[in-house]
Amino acid sequence: MLWRYAKPSQRRKEFRVKVEETEKRILGDKVAQMFHLELACTAPDSRGHGYGTILIHKVTAKADARSLETYLWSSNSANTSFYNSVGFWTVAEVAMGKDNPTWDKEPVMVALVSGTLPPHIR
Repeated sequence: MLWRYAKPSQRRKEFRVKVEETEKRILGDKVAQMFHLELACTAPDSRGHGYGTILIHKVTAKADARSLETYLWSSNSANTSFYNSVGFWTVAEVAMGKDNPTWDKEPVMVALVSGTLPPHIR
């Protein structure tokens, strides 16, 4: 987990900087007109029952009704196949901790996941 390391305030700052740069580079100005799904999770004992799929479909239906594209950030690569199954694709990744001398663990890869592929990836 990204925030379980020492100095979580530094992790958050690093994350914000990398997120903003990546969103601007990949999504451009349209990010201001997109719906950001900030957090979606299912308790371990409730997985496999379709609750996550229902949640994502409800959120994207609301965004679609407002003509908004949806995106999210994921720090758990185990969720990639789930996001793909509901129409989201990894469009960029950032390595947290890679260029940080105070980070003493392996970098944590965080994926920008979008319901719409940017033109340069299509």
